[in-house]
Amino acid sequence: MVASAPPVDDRMVDALAALHGAGSDAEADAAFLAMVAAIAPGAPAAVCLFTDGGDGLFVRSATPDCPLQAGETLGAASWPQPEQRRLALRIRGEEFGELRLGGDVDAAVRLRLGEAAAHYAAAIANLALLTHARSQNARLGAKLMAVEEAIPLFQEDTTETVHARLLQVAANVVEAMAGALYVLEEVGRTDSSLRLAHAIGIPESLLASFESVDGGSWPLGLLDGGARIERRSSDDEPLASLAPSCTPAHLHGVVVLPLAYSGICAGVCVLFNPALPAGEEHLVAERMESFLALAAALLHRLDLERRAIANQSLERELEIAAQIQKCSLPTEAPTASSYDFAWASTPAQRIGGDHIDWLAGSGGEVHAVVADASGHGINSALLMTSYRANWRGSAPWLETSALAERLNGTVAHEVGSTGMFVTAVLFRLAADGSTVTLCNAGHTPVLHWRAASGTIAAIPGDGPPLGFLPDATYGEREVPLAPGDTLLFYSDGLTEAAANGGAMLGDERLAAAFAAGAAGGTAADALAAIQRLLHDWTGRARQDDDVSIVVVKVRAHGAVP
Repeated sequence: MVASAPPVDDRMVDALAALHGAGSDAEADAAFLAMVAAIAPGAPAAVCLFTDGGDGLFVRSATPDCPLQAGETLGAASWPQPEQRRLALRIRGEEFGELRLGGDVDAAVRLRLGEAAAHYAAAIANLALLTHARSQNARLGAKLMAVEEAIPLFQEDTTETVHARLLQVAANVVEAMAGALYVLEEVGRTDSSLRLAHAIGIPESLLASFESVDGGSWPLGLLDGGARIERRSSDDEPLASLAPSCTPAHLHGVVVLPLAYSGICAGVCVLFNPALPAGEEHLVAERMESFLALAAALLHRLDLERRAIANQSLERELEIAAQIQKCSLPTEAPTASSYDFAWASTPAQRIGGDHIDWLAGSGGEVHAVVADASGHGINSALLMTSYRANWRGSAPWLETSALAERLNGTVAHEVGSTGMFVTAVLFRLAADGSTVTLCNAGHTPVLHWRAASGTIAAIPGDGPPLGFLPDATYGEREVPLAPGDTLLFYSDGLTEAAANGGAMLGDERLAAAFAAGAAGGTAADALAAIQRLLHDWTGRARQDDDVSIVVVKVRAHGAVP
């Protein structure tokens, strides 16, 4: 049966007005189908949209007498109709679906149905734009509200007040009476621990008892994911990953608000028993998204300020420690007429682990030490401070081997299982310049330049580094000295100093520079020759490891300066 086009009546005018005045897709669909019924009375109709794959149909709406039901997804062959019973639905030339009819219509009806379909496409396009605009306005409103709520946080004087106000603002949004704010110990590093920064309406002892379902830290597991509300479904089901065994009976909902911006995580805000009705969870994300990002940025800034202050304090402490350590180095040579001394010590960092020291004995002899704690920096400096005190308390009274054994036991006790140790050359210069008695505990060899022959002898070690073996024993050796002989004591930072190409300075270069300097004049001349070599080799004043150098030149036996 062919439907003929009826005249335009009030019902169709009303349907057209309803179509363009629709506030929702459902209203637009109803108005469009009313127009179809007015144009083609008695013809079942359905609005079908193409699925994403293009091989199926989604029934968006249908008249009551249509065999299709709204909400169905059909195959392309479902309710097949000939081409004259199908009208394309287009927006800006793009076909997105079709109107299917259950009866034949003449050309005039088809023309009017096509006009109605064009009105329908325009109406739903406008609705989509309106919905998007409303969404954007809502998001903009949420962002503005978040800015308004966050501004007072940036005006607070203390971190504790910021934490308290941040938690209170978040609790007000979801109408929660209890909550907790957890902040990362190091903002931006999720592998650092979370600390409870502030809590309201819930005892901290109860928060401390919360565990995740896997037995780990509960708040740490909440950092992943966006803002969300989780509600309790049963006593046996975990709520927000909280183990049921430690979930209070009166806890029926949890709001999880991770604090993050630009990929930087600051912590998580957890709120308990929100008063928001079920189904309004989207309000949390919409309103809190910008606020949480601003809060995370503020917490990050506070953390950076805290660390900057801590670093400034540490820098000041390091300056003081460096000054103290510098003052612990000898400033004057021993009053020993038989010897000429020159020395230098440069730490790799602000403070170091090398040590140079000497004491005058009651008989005119000189007790001295050159030592090097493993590593460099604060740990090495602390260990060497203790070592210096122990050495000074024992050096004048013990032979060098016995002194090494006593110091070894002390160092072993102090370093424990840290793996640290101390290498040292303990030596005693005879008052008349005739001999040096020394004990080398794992230190670099002592170089002895013999003036008579112009040759260098390397005096090796006598035992392991101090602290390696608690019960180690040490030997000592007495080396005769002649006028003009020169001794070189140094830490391994000297020979291991690397050039830009990576090659180390090494023993041979050091020995050659030392021999040239020793043959040319005073102990200071020999030291200067070694320092020139080091600077020329590396091209820098400070090396990767501490560098200490002591040069001792023998004057004529018994000579008086």
